[in-house]
Amino acid sequence: MNFNEVEPETLCSVDSVVGLFIEAHFEELDQRSNRLARVLRSMGVSHGETIAVIVCDDTDRLVALAAIAKIGADVAECSCDLSASEFANFYRASGASTTLACSQGSLTWLASKVGGMILGDGEGVKWWKLAELRESSNSLFD
Repeated sequence: MNFNEVEPETLCSVDSVVGLFIEAHFEELDQRSNRLARVLRSMGVSHGETIAVIVCDDTDRLVALAAIAKIGADVAECSCDLSASEFANFYRASGASTTLACSQGSLTWLASKVGGMILGDGEGVKWWKLAELRESSNSLFD
């Protein structure tokens, strides 16, 4: 359902408006997680591999977790508040070889010097939202 299909009297109900917003928001999250899943696969991430997630934003966190689930990889999630040494210990113990990170998480990952692949948000890392956008434009021509 979209807003153009809704009768004006239906919009008078708060529950209806909230329901439409949630439906639209879920569709956007689903599309983003599909794109991110394709990006992860194109980077060589495969079923059963562990991906470290250090993402503070709730929406981006949901996208990351859904994308990881879609490719059948395992999640090792940690707080954005970890120091570089705490993250390094976490990362090694998790067995992860790839990290998805927000800007704060990207700084922690860089400072930890753990290596591996990263899709993040910040200087010195491949920006995951740009990768999502590229995947979106590529799929327009498929």
